[in-house]
Amino acid sequence: MGRKKPEIRIEMKKLIVDHYKSGKSIRKVSDILKISKSTVFSIISKYRKTVSVENKARTGRPAIFTPREQRWFVKKITISPKIIAVKLTLEARKRFGKISHPETVRNILRNHDFHARVARKKPRLLVE
Repeated sequence: MGRKKPEIRIEMKKLIVDHYKSGKSIRKVSDILKISKSTVFSIISKYRKTVSVENKARTGRPAIFTPREQRWFVKKITISPKIIAVKLTLEARKRFGKISHPETVRNILRNHDFHARVARKKPRLLVE
């Protein structure tokens, strides 16, 4: 999956539709506004179906922690890698005032490539 580009503002979408309604082609509108033809086409086709250029409401539950708070968890775990998720959750409750489950903290850390691993037991070498 590629990089997600920022959403086009509603004012810009309305401008695209207005240009199209005035009789300009999709290619002409894309040249005028410096937007790709596929983007202009998708905005116009959405307008034809829904007669609106408003964005749909997002699906799914909103995240408890903001990206900045998630970076705080990552910083804490890099400073002291052996700290457990329960302690991090309690610290976050004090710091941010947000109640969460330790599994939420683990999910955040997994998303930032911190996985709970146990070091392999290796035979002790005797040096003489």
